[in-house]
Amino acid sequence: MDEARKVLREAWASGDETNFRHMLAVLNDNLDAAREAGDDHWKRVVHEEFERQLMRCGTGSLREQVALDVTRLRMTRNDGVPLELDRYYLFIGALLDRLQQPILEIPESDRVAALCEIQHDVKRAFETQQLKPLDAFKLNQLLRQASRQLLDKRGVVETYLSELSPKLMAPLALWYRYCNAVDKAEILLAENDEELFQGLRQLFQHLRERAESLTEQHGPSREAIEAWVVLCDEYLAYDNQLPVVSQPVWRRDYLPVAKNALSQGMRLLDACKNQQNHIDLLIGVSFFAMQLQNDTDAAKRYMSVVKQQDPSMDHYATWLRGHYRWVVEQLAA
Repeated sequence: MDEARKVLREAWASGDETNFRHMLAVLNDNLDAAREAGDDHWKRVVHEEFERQLMRCGTGSLREQVALDVTRLRMTRNDGVPLELDRYYLFIGALLDRLQQPILEIPESDRVAALCEIQHDVKRAFETQQLKPLDAFKLNQLLRQASRQLLDKRGVVETYLSELSPKLMAPLALWYRYCNAVDKAEILLAENDEELFQGLRQLFQHLRERAESLTEQHGPSREAIEAWVVLCDEYLAYDNQLPVVSQPVWRRDYLPVAKNALSQGMRLLDACKNQQNHIDLLIGVSFFAMQLQNDTDAAKRYMSVVKQQDPSMDHYATWLRGHYRWVVEQLAA
């Protein structure tokens, strides 16, 4: 690993500092190596250099700037170096304002993708950071603003979905994910229990229909398995969020739906010939097998494949790393 550091530093030092794209490629190589090594200090240094290069060079077009800002959100969160909260509020606020403006250079598809990423990242900030009441209030305001802007894009999402061929599996799965985010924005903005449960019914109906469609069209594919796993994930997410008084009815109506989704996902994963290439799905199915029905045998079976591959978990999202640690701890208990 020391030799890898040396090579990457030489590439950094000899790079064309007037070419932002070249410097970005070198920084990404450094970041990949730091993740592989599990070196938190190295990751922090790379992100600090990225900030320095960004301030020095800029990025080019407004469209490129939006894409880069969204990428920075995901990378800093997953690498454990998120922006300080005061900077974060300004960063997200400015990005939302830019996405609200009628700038032709930024296509609607980019706006939808960016708003979904912002929605997800602000939720992660709630889950992963210690917040004072004022900070929680500010984050909630940003989340509601992002959700309102995203809800305004429902027509854009529905148009894309109606025009995509069922054979275009990857783009279809991506726009299904965007539609799920719009449904969740509607749930978040619900003003009473009737609107809340109507939003939940809509979300889970869409989740089930999309998973069934991908399964019918593509069989044991990554996209189909992931669609069933997402349904399990959403069930647990809302199970933890709903008021205690609502949980009995919620679990009566939706726990069987989640268990069926788990069963479908496991069936497809078992039929998948390249399980070892889907580490995230193996971990996800293991996690939900234990969470939904305490199926340690299934979890052990899938996690044995993960163990054989010995992946560097630093390459994966923080929430997946959390699932991984939880499953490993439970199986070792």
